[in-house]
Order: sequence, then structure tokens, then C-alpha cells
Amino acid sequence: MVSHPTTVRQRTRIDRALADITPSEQVEILNEELVPRLTPASIAWVFALADIADRNDLELHVVRRCTAELAQVARAKGQRMPSEEDWRRCGDTTSPAAARRTLAYVHGHRLRLDLKFQELNSIAPKWLVAHPNDALLHSLYAFAALGRRANRAPRLLDRVATLPDSDASCRLVCMHGLRCGPPPPAPPGRRMGG
Repeated sequence: MVSHPTTVRQRTRIDRALADITPSEQVEILNEELVPRLTPASIAWVFALADIADRNDLELHVVRRCTAELAQVARAKGQRMPSEEDWRRCGDTTSPAAARRTLAYVHGHRLRLDLKFQELNSIAPKWLVAHPNDALLHSLYAFAALGRRANRAPRLLDRVATLPDSDASCRLVCMHGLRCGPPPPAPPGRRMGG
């Protein structure tokens, strides 16, 4: 198992702080806890977030908001992109599925922020194999298609809108994709999130 740089005392403090508060407050607490851990060379904070979220059974939209916000901070601090070694490390965590999903969110947001449409287009389908109904991963795939002006972009946007776990984070990713290029043709009366 990968040991996280979080001590038992810190875990207890974080777990107590996350209890009985709103999801927005949870995002704020997590960001306060994890921003100081963001360094250019290490993405250990991703595994800490996955562990904290899994341990506290946090709602998926809390993890999504945190990964979006923290990916922006990581990019601003010049943090490296996730590597193959980081992906292998997921298997050594206390919850490999949670670690892989969280790393996919962060990696996807980093590629989105850098407008790396082709790379995101290549890697997102691999993430969707593990999480076929994850609306954020579908949103990132749709973002890549929109940026590449692919004919399948409207179909991918429709897929995001029909997934039961689609939320504000997913809509923001799709809206970002729509702003990156000319919008794809849409059937009359279709709206994002409608």
C-alpha cells in the first residue's frame, strides 16, 4: 500500500472537519488542506484527495469540484502532468478505483486547461472503460471532440446530458468546449443541462 503523507492526527482532523457540513464547505476544507501540498514535482495530493474522499464517502460532485479547482492551481504552480508511474501507483493505494477516478479527473482537467484536444481524445476512452457511466469523463471526452471539431461532438454532448450523475462540473467542461471553437450543429430546442 502507498502510504500517504497524512498522519493519523491529520486524518482525524480532516475527517472531523468534513463531517456534517455542506458539499460547498467540504470543497473549501479540502482545497485549504490540499493546496499547500501542491508542488511542481509531486502529485501526491491527488492520492490524498482520493483517500480522504473514499474514507469519508464524499459525494462525487465534491471530488469533481475539488479536482477542477486544484488542477488549475497545480497548473499555475507548474506542477508536472500525471505520468505512467502515477497511474501504476493507483493500484497500490487503499482504494485503487477511487485513486484512478480522481487521477483521471485531474489528468483530464490538466489536458483541458492546456487545450490538448488530441491527447485528451486519445486517453479519455481508456478512462471510460473503467468508468463507463461517469458524466465528467464523458464531458472531458466531449470537450476533446468539440476542440477537434469532430462530427461526433453533438452525440457526446447528448450523452453527457442523459447521464444521471451529470452535474454543474460536467456542464462547465462542456461549456468550455463550446467556447473553444464553433459550436456543433444542434437540433432545434436543445440546451445544455435542459
